[in-house]
Amino acid sequence: MENGGHILIVDDEAQIRRLIRRILERCGYRTDEVENGRQALEFLQSEPVDLVVTDLRMPDVDGLELLERCRALYPNTDVIMLTGFGTIQTAVYAMRQGALDYMTKPFSAAELQDKVAYCFRQRQRRAAQRSPIEPLLELNRILSRPIDPSKIS
Repeated sequence: MENGGHILIVDDEAQIRRLIRRILERCGYRTDEVENGRQALEFLQSEPVDLVVTDLRMPDVDGLELLERCRALYPNTDVIMLTGFGTIQTAVYAMRQGALDYMTKPFSAAELQDKVAYCFRQRQRRAAQRSPIEPLLELNRILSRPIDPSKIS
């Protein structure tokens, strides 16, 4: 089954990243993975994704800071928070900050698949309600990003 969505997996635990990647690739999603929020932000500068599945607690840039920066810089990118240290307060805070969903570890493959499928259904619903000018605004945002001279060949 081909879903066609592009997902970035962000977790400082390599085993968790590989597990998530296997589950989502079996569903037909295209995936990439990085080990922390700083790497995720660098990745997002060069390649847009539909969804970021990120751990909450990571060194350097944690999941909440990544969420905040994604909402500001990449408003069309959805975020699902994932944590082994979840509390109701953290979940509520993440959702108020713009996370589309929140999962606690350990999780089942079915739970992950359901939450990701929900995310893509929400994306389709939003796209159907989108103003015709929004793609032009998105293009303007992309074209006005600073260019890293070291990445120009």
